[in-house]
Amino acid sequence: MLPSKHASNADKLAYLVGKVLVNVEGGEKSSELMTMHFSDGFVAEFYHQQDCCEDGRIEDVAGDWADLVGYPLTHAHEAIGPGDLGPDSWNSGTWTFYRFSGGKGTVVVRWLGTSNGYYGEEVDIEILPV
Repeated sequence: MLPSKHASNADKLAYLVGKVLVNVEGGEKSSELMTMHFSDGFVAEFYHQQDCCEDGRIEDVAGDWADLVGYPLTHAHEAIGPGDLGPDSWNSGTWTFYRFSGGKGTVVVRWLGTSNGYYGEEVDIEILPV
């Protein structure tokens, strides 16, 4: 069953395991939106729901998406931790790592969410039928 919009990110990622990846759009450094397309017509959108004084974007990608395309995902995991913005920063930061495995390899996507400390810095995931 398709996870609801309010399901946890862990539940949404678990839903992706076993699905065959067809294409990834925006899965590179500085992207604010990453869309994963699957063979069954579903897409998974990763983004930061923008509010006032905050930002979220991909900081780094390790691995090659081509190693996962055409294969079922065997692993999809999220890890979150504080982001180090340097000793002179008044801002807050949160790192979010996504690890996807399957086929011939693994891709790790590192997002950085920043804010003035009052707003959210998390990555949102939506699973949508096309």
